[in-house]
Amino acid sequence: MLTVKKDGVRVVNPDLSYAKMEQFNRDSIFKILVVECGFQATHRKEVWTHTIDNMFSTQLFSEDNAIFFEYKYKSDSYIYDSNITNIEFISSFLDESRKFFRKIKLSE
Repeated sequence: MLTVKKDGVRVVNPDLSYAKMEQFNRDSIFKILVVECGFQATHRKEVWTHTIDNMFSTQLFSEDNAIFFEYKYKSDSYIYDSNITNIEFISSFLDESRKFFRKIKLSE
């Protein structure tokens, strides 16, 4: 497991080891991560939609170091530093997806 729930919030699994994680590429980590976070693959190529709220989706553009978030017709992207570790990548995804979703829900 890449993540665990702590006090009702999904966080990076504290038992992950840096050495073990760095042998995986971002695309494979992203696919595991989104499933753990409640997303499922869609008919749209590489787009993952949340199982509880199907208006919320995400997509990784690893060649551009970008994670794309969309809710209904509003979207945003997060550009991550290519030099971050895979553990930092997981943490960034969790933080940015939460931040995006909160922002959208507050604007409704």
